[in-house]
Amino acid sequence: MHSKKIFLILIIALLFLAGCTQQLQEKFSFTWKDNGVTYKSNQPNARAIVSSFSIKPALVIETELHSEQNPENAEIFNWSAIPLYTIISGNDRNAIQFIKLVKDNKLEECITNFGDFNSQVKLNSSDCNALMQEWKSLAVISLPLPNQAIAEPFIEVKQNSLILHSRSTQEESVLTMALAEKLFPNAKSVLEKASKKLKELK
Repeated sequence: MHSKKIFLILIIALLFLAGCTQQLQEKFSFTWKDNGVTYKSNQPNARAIVSSFSIKPALVIETELHSEQNPENAEIFNWSAIPLYTIISGNDRNAIQFIKLVKDNKLEECITNFGDFNSQVKLNSSDCNALMQEWKSLAVISLPLPNQAIAEPFIEVKQNSLILHSRSTQEESVLTMALAEKLFPNAKSVLEKASKKLKELK
């Protein structure tokens, strides 16, 4: 009798774990590779959506700040967000910064420049949510924190957003540059020019 109970508990545990794994690995209708990068989507016009980002007049770069002590935050900004911001701006597009300040998985505040390079405004959660609703029709490139539960790094394509899913900040940086080069073929030269100007200012 005791062994039957143990067996039953093991079955329940396995079913629970299987359910968790399924939740972490969302099913997508379309999957393809482009220059070694995996794209996944449930949008039938997914490839066209990605291409359309290269001609959008404004792009929102969305990042999350979970803790000032989290080293991944600084790495995402330095290796992914700032280079992407520089490339978009260098192609005469409006790069809108949107940083979500999250605590206990809840949005507390956000910081944005509203597309103005010299501006930075902190907003409360209700204003942040209102802004997110307003920007739903814009093109958003989202750089969430890495998730080691995913099987591989990939870019999720939604109607108006591209979400870079990675297992580490290094993978996120690779995805960011691959996407930037796809949207803007001059991405590397823009970064080189920006780096040269920065050295001249020092």
